[in-house]
Amino acid sequence: MCAQNSLIWPCHSFTDLICACSTNHAELSIIFAAPSHIPFLLAHSEKYPTLKTVVSLEVLDDDEKRVLTAWAKTKGLKFMDIEDMEEYGRAHLSEVITPTFDTPATICYTSVSDSSVG
Repeated sequence: MCAQNSLIWPCHSFTDLICACSTNHAELSIIFAAPSHIPFLLAHSEKYPTLKTVVSLEVLDDDEKRVLTAWAKTKGLKFMDIEDMEEYGRAHLSEVITPTFDTPATICYTSVSDSSVG
C-alpha cells in the first residue's frame, strides 16, 4: 500500500464537486476521512477511478467496520480504520527517506473556486 497520493479529509462539509475535483486531479489512491464522510465516498466511488482505499480517521466498533468493509468490497475498494492503518504501518516498516531540496512533500487543496476544474 502506497500513500504517496493521499488525502486527509476531516472537514465538516463535503461536496461531490470538491471531492471529485481533488481526488481525480491528484489521482488519489487513498483517502483518510471522518467517519461521517465515508458513506458519501462509498456511495460515489465510481466517480473516483484511482481510489483504492478509504481509511476512517477514527477507530470504529466491530459492527461499523464490518458493514463499511463489506460495502467497500462491493465497490472494489479496501476499507480500514486508523487503528488498522497503524497496525499495517507497524507490520510494513520502511526506511526513512531523507528529503532533499528537490523532494516533493505535499499538495494542499483548498476549496474549488473555478467551476471549470474537473
